[in-house]
Amino acid sequence: MRAPKPVLDEYGGAAIRSVWKLAEERGQTSGTALTQAAIDLDCLPALEAAAGSGSKQAELVWPRHEPVMRVLDDFRGLRQVAAEAPERARLLAAELRQATAELEADLSLENDLS
Repeated sequence: MRAPKPVLDEYGGAAIRSVWKLAEERGQTSGTALTQAAIDLDCLPALEAAAGSGSKQAELVWPRHEPVMRVLDDFRGLRQVAAEAPERARLLAAELRQATAELEADLSLENDLS
């Protein structure tokens, strides 16, 4: 079981940021560590509900995005990219803006459907 998706679905973005922060503070951001952090932050009902529904999406999708989250959390590293290669940093920023816009549109659509 991967913690982020069911916690996000049930408790929202602030909760998943808290889960991620706790896991990072412990030095582990694996799926197991995120699940333990979610349990420790009293998000167990979301995890149990997802386990009961047989949800595989969180297990399959989230691990691919963990490295991206680590990079985005490293703002100093991103600033270093900008200092070393400004054009590449501009391209990265444009791609991030596009991805963010698409994600926000998807989330807005999901909210409209529920």
